[in-house]
Amino acid sequence: MKNMASPSFESLRDRIQKKIGPVYFLIDETQFFSKHLILEVKKKFLKKVTSENCRTFSSETISLETLEEEINAISLFTPQKLFIFTDADRMLKNTALWFSELFKKEIKEYCFVFVASKKSSHALSRFCEKEECLFEFKKPYESQVGHWIEWIGKYYQKTISPVASVLLQEKAGGDLLVLESEIEKLSIYVGDQKNITEEDVKDLLYETRTHSIFELLDYLGNRKKDKTLIVLYKMLEEGESEIFIFTMVLRYLRNLWKAVEWKSQKSDVEVQKLLGIHPFFWNEFRKQRDQALKLPFERYWEKALETDHLLKSVNINKKDILINFVNTL
Repeated sequence: MKNMASPSFESLRDRIQKKIGPVYFLIDETQFFSKHLILEVKKKFLKKVTSENCRTFSSETISLETLEEEINAISLFTPQKLFIFTDADRMLKNTALWFSELFKKEIKEYCFVFVASKKSSHALSRFCEKEECLFEFKKPYESQVGHWIEWIGKYYQKTISPVASVLLQEKAGGDLLVLESEIEKLSIYVGDQKNITEEDVKDLLYETRTHSIFELLDYLGNRKKDKTLIVLYKMLEEGESEIFIFTMVLRYLRNLWKAVEWKSQKSDVEVQKLLGIHPFFWNEFRKQRDQALKLPFERYWEKALETDHLLKSVNINKKDILINFVNTL
């Protein structure tokens, strides 16, 4: 039952498409990767998914009696069965031990997938790690999210433009399930159109808003304070969250500071990859970096700490606090 050493999501997905193993233990912080791997298992292992041949249980509440009944049940119509167990990190010790003993025997016609959000130390987890059928997937770094937006676009047979990708990340952050939901909406919205553009994202996801954080950061990076504040005022009038704007501005400043720090240490290609900046935007960002070489970042961090505390307080005008912060940059 041994598999090769723990692969990336894409290589494990390719492996599943070629041959199904009897057991998979997926530790997935995002729930995105396990969702897509299970879809591949279903396509490869089952001709048609039914309530009889695909069974899902909570690892935390399933009883041993129920397990034995399910596994020993014989069906003339569905000899192959897929068992999916959620919350595998919360599995009871005796249940985990029962599974680890079961999997020491040869398993035919069945496939078991266990999904956990974090590591556990129970017998099943240890067994799967030893047998090399335990795979761990962490949340992507901010610099990697653009790659997954592109991947999801391809999954829905769409090409997402660089600006559209940035706007999507701005709107949904780094949550891959949320991003996939938004991209699915967009793919339905554009219909047969192969490309998802900046205008599509704005039309569908930004409703009537005429300004975006992307525009604000562009003005900020080019040291155009008056235009930065005008866009900020209008975004706040249109109902954008102060916390969201502050978070995105702080993220941009951190990237700018890192780029300044690395200017004499790393090549532009290295910096671009480390920060996850799309090639489409690199020339503009590099220009902003070169304009920021003498910026007082240490003072910015002190002001950011103060602003973060105030924005999380109650009974305070958060709009004025945010405007004051941006005005100091």
